[in-house]
Amino acid sequence: MVSWLAECYPTCLSPSDWTRDTAIAWVTAACRMKVGEWANPGGMYRDRRGKMMMPAARARMLGRIRTFFHDLQEWGWIPVRFSPERVFRAPRSLTSLVGPEPRIVADDMWCKLLHAGQNLQESDLPNCVAYPYFYPLEMVRALSVLWLFGGLRRDEILRMQCGCIRWQQPEENNVSRICLIDVPVSKTYAAFTKPVDPIIGEYIEQWELVCNPHPLQEDSKTGESVRFLFMHRGKRVHSSYINNSLIPLLCRKAGIPEQDARGKITSHRARATIASQLYNAREPLDIFELQKWLGHSSPESTRHYVEITPTRLAGSLDKAGYFERNRRHGFSFSLIKTR
Repeated sequence: MVSWLAECYPTCLSPSDWTRDTAIAWVTAACRMKVGEWANPGGMYRDRRGKMMMPAARARMLGRIRTFFHDLQEWGWIPVRFSPERVFRAPRSLTSLVGPEPRIVADDMWCKLLHAGQNLQESDLPNCVAYPYFYPLEMVRALSVLWLFGGLRRDEILRMQCGCIRWQQPEENNVSRICLIDVPVSKTYAAFTKPVDPIIGEYIEQWELVCNPHPLQEDSKTGESVRFLFMHRGKRVHSSYINNSLIPLLCRKAGIPEQDARGKITSHRARATIASQLYNAREPLDIFELQKWLGHSSPESTRHYVEITPTRLAGSLDKAGYFERNRRHGFSFSLIKTR
């Protein structure tokens, strides 16, 4: 924004110099802004330099400047010359482009990742003669299945505590026991317990059998002293391990690229993929059940994680019977006319 002001409005030196016309001009520029137009995007967006910014990014940019001027006016630091809520409101032409677009992984690639995660061997781990692989196979397996089946945030995975797995015997006979996992406090939800695939419990228990006891450490979210599950040699697993090491390892094992049409495969994309599959299953979870399972405070957040597949949409239309009913009515009307 500073570069834009220096070129387009060089006399505007502080927020108090902004007028309604300046604000409107900024909204117009923001809605048409391209990557790298007024700032260096860095290496992360090098491939998109010169292309139009994503609609959500442009809308967030307007939201930040709206909050900025609102606070300045509310605190009495600048005179009130316009309403930030009205002037910096994103136009409908922009908001109509912003919507739920979960970055799910394609079914064929996801199946290969699932197979790779369940069949990791020591030969798959990075290793050399001078420096053996750092994390034990049991830990890597537990992390893999927790990422692939748990539907958890990266922070929740790495902050799992020892003894987080509990087993519950179902009331019905001939039904396998239910695996429950205790999810730690997250950024939007309190600690809760949810059912997961039994393979998670089995792999975590295998890791707990071989891992050495570690001293208590402070949980950054709660301030409590806890015994973290994923620790080795007195240190916790690094926050970048899942994205930078585990996922590339699984992609190599599965024989798939580390990115697809929706971008790089990251830890959070597993969460969106699992949510969409549960929502589109033959006996799907409704939005409120999925909200509870994902640990969202609002179903509006859950809506951004699910994508209705054409197959499910076609099935719902078929069950509604709208087209079939109208075809029958049209056929009956044609018979009446012929008589």
